[in-house]
Amino acid sequence: METAMANWYEAGRAHASVYRDPEVFALERERLFKVAWIYVGHESQVERPGDYLRSELVDEPILLVRGADGEVRGFFNRCPHRGALIAREARGNAKLLQCAYHGWSFRHDGALQSIPYEEGYAGTDLGGQREAWGLTPLPRFASYRGFLFASLAAEGPDLESYLGPVAINLDNMVERSPLGKIAVWGSRFSIVKRNNWKVYLENLHDGAHALPTHVSSIRAAQQAIEQAPDEWTRLRAYIMAANAQSPKDMAQLPVQCYPNGHSDMSAFRKTRPDTPGQREYEEALARRYGHDGVERILGVDRNNAIIYPTLTVQPNWMQLRLLVPLDVETTRVDIWIFKILGAPEWIQQRIRAFTNTIHTPGSLVRADDLENFERVQLGLRARSVSGINVLREFTAEPAGPGPSTAMSERYVRNQLETWMRYMKEER
Repeated sequence: METAMANWYEAGRAHASVYRDPEVFALERERLFKVAWIYVGHESQVERPGDYLRSELVDEPILLVRGADGEVRGFFNRCPHRGALIAREARGNAKLLQCAYHGWSFRHDGALQSIPYEEGYAGTDLGGQREAWGLTPLPRFASYRGFLFASLAAEGPDLESYLGPVAINLDNMVERSPLGKIAVWGSRFSIVKRNNWKVYLENLHDGAHALPTHVSSIRAAQQAIEQAPDEWTRLRAYIMAANAQSPKDMAQLPVQCYPNGHSDMSAFRKTRPDTPGQREYEEALARRYGHDGVERILGVDRNNAIIYPTLTVQPNWMQLRLLVPLDVETTRVDIWIFKILGAPEWIQQRIRAFTNTIHTPGSLVRADDLENFERVQLGLRARSVSGINVLREFTAEPAGPGPSTAMSERYVRNQLETWMRYMKEER
């Protein structure tokens, strides 16, 4: 490796090899990604008995299936015979899960159903032990409020313990529905970024970058707000213009750092306009939760949350982003949006407007960030420079979890401290 593990991170300084060394990346895969809970899908994607969803877990193909008993189960997506994929389509519905290679078939609970020419296996360990030849279940698989997670490690904390306080952001997404239900809306959108996965994650609560990075889109947005011919153009411009907040304003935005590297940020954008559509929505929510419940759900503007190491959600806009590290300098980000079941169409349209403004190829904001991430990755190739620092508010705030602001780098330090524990296998 480029440098010893003891030099990778300490007291707000990270060595460049943390972001550029392929051997470090290989160790991350074994000690972090294959151990932590990783998001793999949502229950709404396998809504009916027999529904299945192809997914992946640290490059390993997996299959999520809802059984006749209503339970969603996770398996490795491979036939125990000769290893072929069971599910080839991204999703679908099947009475039996059948391998297209030799026709082995399996029930929704993974049990072996039938083998063509089964008598040909007489005298082998398959004979009399059919229960051992079903689909292989994932070592750990669990659901939290419909969000599905899995881990390749057989042992570790249960999902709720792992999530801890950051789970309130997933709660909030579900509770925004007057029916108590949300659903993945459409298919995923993916972006491949030319940077180490941590570079992207370390930007998400960074209030200091917004003004200098997004100055061109801020100017365009401020002009559009004044000249907007309709509500939706004005909303899209407002979404971009939020980056115009001064460092003093950013220092007032709360960031909470939690155990296991998680964090969340609030109050970046206001999302409760006084409009007929919003009032209709809040009245529908009140019928389910009461007016105090509406304030609990909507009273905190939840901008984004990081569920370490690879998931981030934006509850107030119903967005979910999953990081898929491809190699040490390349990261794919998969983006889904959720529909709030039972909410007026006006609310759904606001969700679409945010997605189109922030997450699509036409986003002016996204282009700025992609440029920055690539510049960081290229700059880290300079061998004469040892690494980076994340020292903002280092002396003002203690190490580890706790309250912070968008002008502090405490959440990055919290991530790196967690990362080091995984690398040292001290979790």
